[in-house]
Order: sequence, then structure tokens, then C-alpha cells
Amino acid sequence: MRTTVATVYASLDGVVDHPEKWSLPYFNEQAAAYQTDLLSRSDVLLQGRRTYEGFAPYWSTPSDDAYNDRMYEIPKVLISRTLTEGTWHNTTTVTDDPVAAVEKLRVDGDGHVLTYGFGSIAYALAEAGLLDEVHVWVHPVLARTAGPEDLMFSPGDQLVRFAHAGATTLDTGVTILRLVAEPRA
Repeated sequence: MRTTVATVYASLDGVVDHPEKWSLPYFNEQAAAYQTDLLSRSDVLLQGRRTYEGFAPYWSTPSDDAYNDRMYEIPKVLISRTLTEGTWHNTTTVTDDPVAAVEKLRVDGDGHVLTYGFGSIAYALAEAGLLDEVHVWVHPVLARTAGPEDLMFSPGDQLVRFAHAGATTLDTGVTILRLVAEPRA
């Protein structure tokens, strides 16, 4: 059975939106190796509309780079109520229940169902008990962006617990926390 993994860049003040505005100075060869390893162990890339719209133009053609090639080739599942068709190579679009879609994806294979970022899909999966791991890349920067929609933390009434499973600190000062979901009571 596949595991569902979210990898998310976060600033010290909890900002996860628009990481291209504040995380790039911290991306180095160590970060690239970590991301390439995680992507290579993944069977499916799960995305919401906003992530899809950010990623698709950037990795829309194959290249001579292992990460870029894997990003291009990996089967992708776009979950969106507004986009009914994905044009990026190897994309299937799901317009209904993301939880049911991920339950089906988890059945076949033994790699990861990987998602980038931590938005409404990641929250829905966590609350449904379908988010197995979270890799939080804590960047040593205060991003200081606009509003609550930019933050990793959103209101909710369901407690979802994760346990520390490891940490990696990059030369740039980024600490990647690997957290695994605790069994539900």
C-alpha cells in the first residue's frame, strides 16, 4: 500500500504560500538531493489547482536533469473543482471527492503519493487519516506576507497528531522535520 507524503516549505512565521518569494536563497545541492530522492520514491504526484498552475509551466518538458525528468514523467493527479482537464503530461483530473480519490491511489503500489504544499487537500487528507508523513522545511526567515490564507496553520476542530521521525539540517540553515502520523484512537 502506498503512503501519502506532504512536503512543505515553511518560514519561521508559518508562511507556506508563495515560497518562491522567500525560499530560493536557501535551496542548494543538499536540498535538491533530498527533493530528488523523495520524488524518485514516489509513484504519484497529487496536486490542487494552485500547485498545479505553479508547477505545470515550469516542468512541462523533459530535460537532462533527473528531478525535472521525474517531475515530467510521474503520473499526476490534479484535484480541482474549477479545472476540468489537466494539460501537463501524464495528468488525470479529479473533480469530486479528494479523499476518495486518494483512498483509491493508495491501494496499488508501494511508493508514495506525494503532494507539495499544505493547503485544503493536505488538511482533508490529514483529517481523514490518509496523510502518513509530513516533511516540513523550516526556513530561517520571517516571510511576513499578507494574511491567514498564507499560513500553514488554519482553523479546524479536529486534532491530528504527528510524531517526530527525524530531522535533517542543510548547510543553508533549513531544517527538514520528518513527521509521521500517530495512530488514531
